[in-house]
Amino acid sequence: MATQHVSLKDLLQTINDLFAEEVGPVAELLSEESLRFWIAKAKKANKKPSLRNIHVYLTHLSQAIEDPQDRQRFISKVYDLDALTVYRPHKSTS
Repeated sequence: MATQHVSLKDLLQTINDLFAEEVGPVAELLSEESLRFWIAKAKKANKKPSLRNIHVYLTHLSQAIEDPQDRQRFISKVYDLDALTVYRPHKSTS
């Protein structure tokens, strides 16, 4: 199965567009704040922001979506993106 390469910048724009559908015009400001948070957290761990730790960005970003069902729908839409399907968190079945 061939995977299409997408840049992190393009992927973030797609995520931010999905986020804007949920929160409206304030999305740009909140996205920038979440990006700064993600970069700082990665630096603290001597890492760089990447697909492997994008959950930090998504978690911070999604906190602005008040309704839990809307928040979960947003997260699901993001992880349905081709570039992120392999990074989808697995739910434990206990």
